[in-house]
Amino acid sequence: MSKNISLGKKSYEEMLTRVDEIIIKLSGNDIPLDRLVSEVGEAHELIKEMGKRLDETKLKINDLNGEISPA
Repeated sequence: MSKNISLGKKSYEEMLTRVDEIIIKLSGNDIPLDRLVSEVGEAHELIKEMGKRLDETKLKINDLNGEISPA
């Protein structure tokens, strides 16, 4: 990633906001190539972490549903 940011400390919503910001930047035509590569790399890492958190949340919800469901 281009910035020294610990993804573990960012909320899902903060990561989503940052990805949105990056998409807006990439929509412009005047971004230098090096910056483009850096931004795309950061967005990629954020999206991977967001997917991981969604998967973990899904597992937690499924576990809770199993505990609530009658046997």
